[in-house]
Formats: sequence, C-alpha cells, structure tokens
Amino acid sequence: MIPAKTPAVTLRTITAQTVRTIINLQVSPQQRHLVAPNAVSLAEALFHPEAWYRAVYADEDPVGFVMLYDEHLRPTPPAQPSVVLWRFMIDHRYQGRGIGRLALQSVLERVRGYPALERLELSYVPGAQEPSGFYRRLGFLQTDRWDDGERVMELPLRPLKADHCPICGAPNGCAASACGTFDVKCWCAQARIGAEVLARVPEGLKGRACVCRRCAQELGPGNPA
Repeated sequence: MIPAKTPAVTLRTITAQTVRTIINLQVSPQQRHLVAPNAVSLAEALFHPEAWYRAVYADEDPVGFVMLYDEHLRPTPPAQPSVVLWRFMIDHRYQGRGIGRLALQSVLERVRGYPALERLELSYVPGAQEPSGFYRRLGFLQTDRWDDGERVMELPLRPLKADHCPICGAPNGCAASACGTFDVKCWCAQARIGAEVLARVPEGLKGRACVCRRCAQELGPGNPA
C-alpha cells in the first residue's frame, strides 16, 4: 500500500467567496463543547481589532480555522503585547492526518516574528475529548492558571538567559540560553529527562531553563551523560 501523501497546509485570508464554506466546517459532535462555531468566531472578530484569523487549507481544500488574539494589532499596543491562540479547529473529516500540527507550525512562524514575545498562550475546556495532549506534543506546557473555567497552557518562544540549573544552581551548558533562541542544538535535546526531574523545576522556569547533566542523570532513570 502506498502511504497517503501529506497535503500542503497553508493559511489563507477568508474572502466573500469562501466565508460560507469556512462557516460550514465543523468538528465532530463529541467535540462541539470544546470550540465555538466559526460563524461565532468571525462575528467576534468584527469587534476586536486584536483578532487575526485565517482559513486552514490542505492543498486546495478548506479544512479548518484559526484565530489569534494579538495585542500587537491594537491601534495603540500595550508596552508588552501578548498573543493568545483564541480559536483553532480542523473539520472532523480531516482530523488525524497531521494537518492541525502543520497549521499550528505556520501560526508559530508568525508569532515568532515578534522578537520581544516570550510565550504563546491558549486555554482549553478540560474533560472528554480535551486537546491538551495534542498541544503538549507541540511543546505547550500546562500552567496552574485558569481562564473562565478553561485550563491555560503556554508555549515558551524564547529561552531565558539562564545559564545555571534551576534545581541545583550548577552551570547547565545550555546552548539555547547562550544564544537566546531554541533554534540551536543543545545536549538536552538528546537527553531523556524524567518527569520527576522536571517536577522539581520552579513553575515559571519550566520549558525555558535547562537543568544540568548531573541533575538529569542523578534525579532521573537512565539518562545519557
């Protein structure tokens, strides 16, 4: 059997010719409590200058919708603008094909273009069919914060200038910290750092400050030197 080809995933402006098609996209009945209909999202966007939204296409097929709440778009942005993944959906007929992952990677390319932005946040409805596992696989971290009954997650976009281990205080040899970007090779990318080690990292430093090799080895099972 020839494996199915991964479609080219793009984000496109919604036009008068495509808006009805985008409004008609739906998640499964079991997921409808998780995300507002696209018609509601587009209506809300009319009253929020912070709304940045696009249709998700797989090859030439419209398959989903994404909307950011981006404070950079305000007529007068705050001193430290934030960006939130406000809405995201893939039509039930196109789920399970990797399209959502590719679409969000395109969103991340956009938000990483803000040099001072440190994190992208989102919130989700906990419970049946919750999408937290999907977001964790993309690097989002759970937080202890809640927003109107929804659990908040965040994706660190910039490493801290933290060249010491947040557990023991020893030098951590973190290449990302030294360069100020995650787009470098670091020893920790090949290390298996156990959950019991990460649990000792202070909440505000998780995903942004690297532990040292010694803590990774001595506090967790079977990690490489």
